[in-house]
Amino acid sequence: MADNFCLDKAVSDYLLWLIDAGYAESTIYRYERTLIHFQNHIGSSADSLDVILNNETIATYENESTLKDCTVSVWGLAKYLFRQEKLTELPSRTPKNLPVLYETYLSESQTNGLISAQRIAGCRKTLVLLSGWLTGQGYKLQQLRIEHVDRFLNEISKNYAPVTMQSRRTFLRGFLNWLYQN
Repeated sequence: MADNFCLDKAVSDYLLWLIDAGYAESTIYRYERTLIHFQNHIGSSADSLDVILNNETIATYENESTLKDCTVSVWGLAKYLFRQEKLTELPSRTPKNLPVLYETYLSESQTNGLISAQRIAGCRKTLVLLSGWLTGQGYKLQQLRIEHVDRFLNEISKNYAPVTMQSRRTFLRGFLNWLYQN
């Protein structure tokens, strides 16, 4: 029971930190919901934060959860606890595979200094969303038209705060410019 208290306190501290850091209320609400879901998934079976927040446990939760983007808040919690030195090791995310053309863009953009190393992850997320959307709609990248881009941005904007969407549009614009030039 002491360990569940430890996780409860860690989640509570993390949510307070999000508030202090100025995260949007909608983000905090979504994170709180998914972290409660994560805590319910964990139950009382884990014995320390290091056991709870490891790659295997997080992957299992992601595979079994019905919530969309259920692990974003869990990865954020892990990163927060690692910085607070309450986790001995930061779990490592395995980046989602993208088609070669997307990976080439990311590689060239980082090599040429077009996108900083810190922003590559955000750009990768945007390209993962685009690739998944195109696949779901039955389109190939070569068939992409402006009306498709508008629909894509409209559909994903429901899930993100305006500031995040601004970044998503910037990353997408950079990728589309690169495609046009190559």
